[in-house]
Amino acid sequence: MRSHYDTLAVSQQSSEEEIRKQYQRLALVYHPDKAGEDAKRQQEASRKFQKIVSAWEVLRDPNSRAEYDEALKMRRERAVGPVHDEVDLDDMEYVEETTPAEYLAELNLDTELVDANELGFEGPAAE
Repeated sequence: MRSHYDTLAVSQQSSEEEIRKQYQRLALVYHPDKAGEDAKRQQEASRKFQKIVSAWEVLRDPNSRAEYDEALKMRRERAVGPVHDEVDLDDMEYVEETTPAEYLAELNLDTELVDANELGFEGPAAE
């Protein structure tokens, strides 16, 4: 999940001045006029330039940046769930590696493991 911060290669904690300088640097690098005569390079530069300008338009204004930060936080929480500072790796339960048969037995499923060769599978795994 790329954000406007990723597009401009700055951190979310960057100051407005740092973001502005990075925007200006990237705008010069990816400006379509700097791409030369090659149509493919011009198209790629134009695409990147549009993303850079779009990111700058949101992050340059403190109000729109605050709204974007809140929306970004909510989107990230939905993607991975809420993150809590109190969780420590030492508090987590570690599970030893098990075989597929042991795993199925733990799940109490009435399932047998069958070799693909027994089913007549003729793909690469059967060799």
